[in-house]
Amino acid sequence: MNSYAKINALRAIAGGWTNITPVNDAHGTLLGEPPDGAKNSRGQALVPDYCGDWRHAGLALSAYTGSSVWTDQAYAYAKLQDCENTVALRELIADHPTLDTAIKTAIIRAETAIMNARVPLAIRRAEAARRATERATTP
Repeated sequence: MNSYAKINALRAIAGGWTNITPVNDAHGTLLGEPPDGAKNSRGQALVPDYCGDWRHAGLALSAYTGSSVWTDQAYAYAKLQDCENTVALRELIADHPTLDTAIKTAIIRAETAIMNARVPLAIRRAEAARRATERATTP
């Protein structure tokens, strides 16, 4: 599996996809079960190419309260911020075929990091609520 396929798989897992498997081709195509179950396609669908399509990177930039992208001579940077988390990542431009690809990859990696950070936060909040309930019900 190439590096873009790995990043796409990590982003898909953060978005609720399961049973992700690579298709035997050189392009890094992935199949998996989407969060809605893909009832019309026997539980399997093509995983979106998050790193290869500006639609996904653009949605990621617009979905957060703060977002920015910039470059310097060597790196492409992406910073995403919601009300609880801020993530800034950089991608070495030389590791990608184009500057465009480096920018999209930085954006998708930052979005994946924020999505993964929300899960532990939700778990911590549920645990705090459980403890508060226990304290309230204990005489």
